[in-house]
This record gives sequence, C-alpha cells and structure tokens, in this order.
Amino acid sequence: MPEIKRVQASLGRSGLTYIEDAKLAALATRASVAARGTYYLCPLPRTQVGADQLQRLLAPVWAQQQTLTPVWRPAEREATEQEPELLAEGYEVTVPLEATLDGRPVHWPERGLVVRSVAWAQTQQRALETRLAKAQGERAALTDRRQGKKVYTEAAEVLAVGEPILAKYQVRGLLQLHCQTREQERPRRRYRARPARVEVERHVHLTARVDEAACEHAHRRLGWRVYATNHRAAQVSLAHAGLA
Repeated sequence: MPEIKRVQASLGRSGLTYIEDAKLAALATRASVAARGTYYLCPLPRTQVGADQLQRLLAPVWAQQQTLTPVWRPAEREATEQEPELLAEGYEVTVPLEATLDGRPVHWPERGLVVRSVAWAQTQQRALETRLAKAQGERAALTDRRQGKKVYTEAAEVLAVGEPILAKYQVRGLLQLHCQTREQERPRRRYRARPARVEVERHVHLTARVDEAACEHAHRRLGWRVYATNHRAAQVSLAHAGLA
C-alpha cells in the first residue's frame, strides 16, 4: 500500500491498474485499491482458495458443464503462417465482497478468474514426475539388502519409516505402500553344548504401487489457479487479464 499511495500521489489520477503477486491479495489491500477508484489483478493464495474450494470450482470443468475461454499468444506481425499457441484457458465467477476500511464498510464486485496455465501445468507435471521417481528410489533403497544396513523384520516397522518418504515428496495418496514378508529357514549345526536347530529369518520388503486414479485426479488439477480483479469484463476480458 505505501507503494500504491506513492504512485497515485506522483501521477495524481485514479483508474490505474496494479498487477501484483499474491502479496496484493490481502482483502484489506484489495478493498483499499477498489475504494480509491483503481484496479487490481493478482493471484489468490492457497490460504484464500484452498484445495476443497478449488475442487468445487473445477468440478463443472471436469464434468464438461463449463465453457472455457482460450487465451492465445498474440501472433507476430511478420509470422503470417504462425500456428496459434494456447497459453491458458479458464472461466470466471463474480463474487460480491465487503471489507471494513478505516472504520467504514467498502463494497465492490470482484471477478474470480479460474485459469489453467499451459506452461505452469507442464512445469508442475515435470515436478510431480520427479517427486514420484525420487520417492520410489528412496523407498527401494530402504529395504535393499546390503551389508551393514538395518534388516526390517516387522511390517509396522518398515511402514513407519516409509510413510515419511511419501510426505517428504508430497506424494501421499499417489503412491500406495505394501509390505511383503519373506521367511527363510536356515539349518544350524550342533556346536558344543548348543544343539542342531533350524532358524527362521524374516525379511520385510517394501513395495510401492502408483495409484493411477489418484494420479489422474492430480493431473487434472495441474496448472489451475484463481486470479482476482475488480475490473469489469467490458474493460478487461479474461483473455486480456490472462495475457497481463
């Protein structure tokens, strides 16, 4: 807000548009911008749009009940035969907002732009695949039989060290852990006062299976984010806001 006030004092006029990251998304800040006759465009953080709320917003998209507006990269003037490139797609909802600013209520309509960025979805996809691969590798090393390594003999024991790996790489629910217990009999000869006997060695092997349904659900959510603006659609369309 100090920077916004400084800009407005310098230019001496309203009607400006401030494009910022999630720091601008605090409700009091958005209310202050709207009350000054200016405009904002910013992403909403997860603290304001949680996973459950985002899923509700995306449900009509997944059910193919919501038409999406494409955001195309502007074509270069020289490249007359350039193929159009899809940058993003999304839809919008309008929500009436209210906040208290300097002891008085402020009311304004806000457009929530539910947008999927193609580039961000691809980046998140690569990151997800990397996390899955690292979790699988660390899981495999957990019960490898090597000299000097701890041998797990109880399923509960190996699961207790396997679950934190899923949390570490944020793949809990995407990888399902399973334990396989193997028993091997080893005959031992009589030695002095110790009689001959058969010892049973137990070894627990931890496996992980990718939950395809859960991964498919995670893939559908990649690249989506909600942006907020108090611009009217007639002034700034979803495609215009997406490019901005």
